[in-house]
Amino acid sequence: MKYLHVFLHSDMRKALAIIIFLGSYAPFSSADIKYEIEACCTLCPEINDIESYNTRYLKTNIQLVEGADGWLYRSTLDLDEEFELSEDTLVELKRFRKALEARGTKLLMVYNPTRGLINSGSVIANSTKNYDFDAAAESYNRALQQIRNTGIIVPELSTLISNEGNPSFYFRRDAHWTPNGAMLTAQVVADKVKTLDFFSAIPNEKFITKRSGMLNIRGTHQKAAYLICGLEYPYQYVDEFNTEPVEENEASLFGESDLPSIVVAGTSFSNGVTNYNFVGYLKEFLSVDVLNVAQSGGGKIGSLLQYLASDDFQENPPKLLIWEIPAYTSLDSTFGYRELIPLVNNGCANQSNALSRTTKLKNGMNEVLFNGGGEVKLLYGKDYLLDIQFNSPDINRLNATIWYHNSRKERINLKRLSRVNTEGRFVFELRAKGEWKDFIFTSLDLEVYDSYPENLEVTATMCHRNDSNL
Repeated sequence: MKYLHVFLHSDMRKALAIIIFLGSYAPFSSADIKYEIEACCTLCPEINDIESYNTRYLKTNIQLVEGADGWLYRSTLDLDEEFELSEDTLVELKRFRKALEARGTKLLMVYNPTRGLINSGSVIANSTKNYDFDAAAESYNRALQQIRNTGIIVPELSTLISNEGNPSFYFRRDAHWTPNGAMLTAQVVADKVKTLDFFSAIPNEKFITKRSGMLNIRGTHQKAAYLICGLEYPYQYVDEFNTEPVEENEASLFGESDLPSIVVAGTSFSNGVTNYNFVGYLKEFLSVDVLNVAQSGGGKIGSLLQYLASDDFQENPPKLLIWEIPAYTSLDSTFGYRELIPLVNNGCANQSNALSRTTKLKNGMNEVLFNGGGEVKLLYGKDYLLDIQFNSPDINRLNATIWYHNSRKERINLKRLSRVNTEGRFVFELRAKGEWKDFIFTSLDLEVYDSYPENLEVTATMCHRNDSNL
C-alpha cells in the first residue's frame, strides 16, 4: 500500500492540487491511496543548544523560539526587552545631527520596532517563552524619546506597537516587514515629515501604488530552522506592490531634474533584494520624490558611509535625510560615528593638511605617516582626523595602528561589507574620549597581507576636524 503524507500548516492560504503517480502505469482507484495528515512544524530539541548555531549565518538567528500560528522569533533580537541608549551614544548621535545641520540637512530616524513589539500576541500565546511586552514597550518608547532629546526627528513609531499584535506587519519566519508593515510605517513617517517647516517648499509630484504580483518568502528564520532541524516550513505568500509617478516628469525624462530633497538611507528594509516598497509608499503619501540610497547587507551605517562621501551628497545635501534602522540593531558602536561625522564634510578633501604622504606598500607592517623628522607638531587626538585612500577601489578592509607620543596605541580594524563600496577609502577621527583627547599623534602604521593586490599604494592624510565648533 502506498501512502502520501500531507503536511498542513496554518500559513497555507491557498489549496495546492498535487497529482502524484505512485507505482506502475496500471490504473488504480482512490481506494489504493491513503493520506496521513500531520501538523507542520515543531522545532527539534537541537534548536535550544547554542552549539547548534555554529556558522556566521546561524549566529544571527540565536536563539529560535516558536510562537503561535507558525511564527518563529530570535530570542536575542526579535524579543529584546531593553532598548535604551548609552550616554556616549546619545552624545555621538547629537554630534552627527549637528554636523548634518551645518550642511543644511535635517536628520530623521526610523527606529523600526521589533517583531516582538509588533506581534507580541504570538509570543505570549506560547508558554515556552516569557516575553514581557509591557516592559519592552516602555523601554522602546524611552529609547525613542532619548533620540528625540538629541534633536533628531523621530516619528510617532510607538503608535505601531500593540499588545494585541499585528500579524500582517512582519513575515512569520523572516526578519523583515511585509509590504503592509512598510506601508503602515511609511504613513507614520510621512505624517511627521509633513509637519516640517521646509516641506511645503518641495515641489509636488503625484505617485500611485499598484499591486505588481506576489512575493513568496522563505524567510531567514525559516532557513535557520531548516539548517538545524531539517524542517521545511511552507513559503509565505503576500501581495507585492510598486509605486510609480502618475505622470512622467519631463525634466526627469531628459535627465535635467535636481536630486530629490528627501533621501532615505538604511537597510534591506528600505532597499532589499525583495521590494517591500517602503520608499515607494513614502513617495505616494508625501507626493514628492524620494531618493533611495539604502543598501541590503550594508549593516546599520554602510549606506551612509557610501552616500555621505558621494558627489550626490557633497554637492547637493538634501533637506532631509531619513535613516531607517531596525531597533534590534545596537546604536552603541561609537566608532561608527567617528567615521560618519567627518564624512559629512568629505574628510580631508577640502581641508588644509597637517600631514600627508603617499606610500608604496609591502606585505607586513608599513609606516605611512610620521609626526617627527625634526619637526614635531602638536597633533592632539581631539582635533584631528585621518583620510586614507588606497589606489585600488577594491580594498575593503583596514588594519591600522595609531601610535602616540606617550607610547600608547589604538588598533583600528575595519572591514566593509561586500555591498558597501567606498572606493578603497577610510575616513575616521582620532580617538578623543577621556584622556585620549590630549594624546599627541606620532605615527600611523598599516598592515598589508598576501591577499592584497600588487603595486598597492596608499595616500594617508591628517587634517583638522571641522566639527569642533559644533
